Amino acid sequence: MRHYRCILHQPTQVCHRLTALFRSPVRCCLSIALAAAVCLGGGNASALEPREVAILANADLPASLDVAQRYRQLRHIPQGNLLALPLPKGETISREQYVRQIADPLRDWLARPELAQIRCLLLVYGVPLRIRSTYPESEEHDRVEKIDARLDRLEVESPLAPEIERLRRRRIELRRLGRSDLAAVDSELTLLRIPHALRGWLPNPLFQAEIQPPQQVQLPPGGLFTARLDGPTPALAIALAERAIAAEAQPPRGRIYIDARGLTKGNYAPFDEAMRRAAKLLRPLPYPVTLEDTKRLFGPGECPDALLYYGWYRLRHYRDAFDWAPGAIGVHLASGEAVSLHRGDYWCPRMIADGVTATVGPVAEPYASAFPPADLFLPRLADGQYTLVEDYFLTLPHLSWRMVLVGDPLYRPFLKRQR
Repeated sequence: MRHYRCILHQPTQVCHRLTALFRSPVRCCLSIALAAAVCLGGGNASALEPREVAILANADLPASLDVAQRYRQLRHIPQGNLLALPLPKGETISREQYVRQIADPLRDWLARPELAQIRCLLLVYGVPLRIRSTYPESEEHDRVEKIDARLDRLEVESPLAPEIERLRRRRIELRRLGRSDLAAVDSELTLLRIPHALRGWLPNPLFQAEIQPPQQVQLPPGGLFTARLDGPTPALAIALAERAIAAEAQPPRGRIYIDARGLTKGNYAPFDEAMRRAAKLLRPLPYPVTLEDTKRLFGPGECPDALLYYGWYRLRHYRDAFDWAPGAIGVHLASGEAVSLHRGDYWCPRMIADGVTATVGPVAEPYASAFPPADLFLPRLADGQYTLVEDYFLTLPHLSWRMVLVGDPLYRPFLKRQR
């Protein structure tokens, strides 16, 4: 897992920060739109509604159409909000295929006046997951890893060494050179109607935004929340929505499990500290919190009634420690746990098959700082005020990058606490 220096998660006024987010002319224009959306968002709105959700399915895959129609019926989405496009059946597509077969026709469809209310796009089983990079992975990545290893040693053994600052600066330069345009289809579609640079990521201005009900959570005009109903089988994909709806009909129950690593020094320590902070923030809730703060992972059978899980780091090899409670949400911070949602031992598809209701993961190496931080994401979920997709975008650091939210976007975790 490559990483970035962690941003301290202290609440800030987003409007004061936006001018520094984008440096190129295109990014500057985007930042102005983002500022307007965040600062001037409607104040009389509530959480995302079914009429504001559009569904994208694969017209060449009957199972995809079945999942789309079943979800539409479950959540009472208008029939006119469903679009089926002829798409490749694999999970990975080229940039040219993405533009020609998904982005361009979807942009034209969303331009219809009757779809002006759409704020969220749900991709379902059969819609490609990942956009292959136009640029080959470069040698900068290997050089960054060597610098990371050197920094990890220095920050523990010689924390005042002048070399540390020099290595940090060099690492930033190399990362900038080494960025590719490999991306999650979902994340790229968030800025479908907003011009933006393709290589690398863009900061998400909703990240850490101080938004409280009844404020509406919204991206700039043209921006789309995105989520995905997907999994190893079509039945498991639609099960994500069925589980969400069933969970909303009863008071939430279960336990919270957080699997930190006991790190206090080095580049990874801030991410570990965010998990410990999350455990502290969640302890007042009526759900027992178990914090594992050593290098070991939760073992088989150690996590009964798991309602929330956030942990790391076992790369691409799911450990079945969990008996998932109704409505459970699980996040494993590792480099490639959504490389495929259909096969393999990745955490995301295995958790879905095992009974989780929603999860988050990357389609390729995202860097640790791309994940919604535990101390932001978990408390947002437990607050119960907004839908799953809104909670996700309020805690997601980057747009146009490699993360995907898998689950029913309209799911209201912990909804019963608000009644």
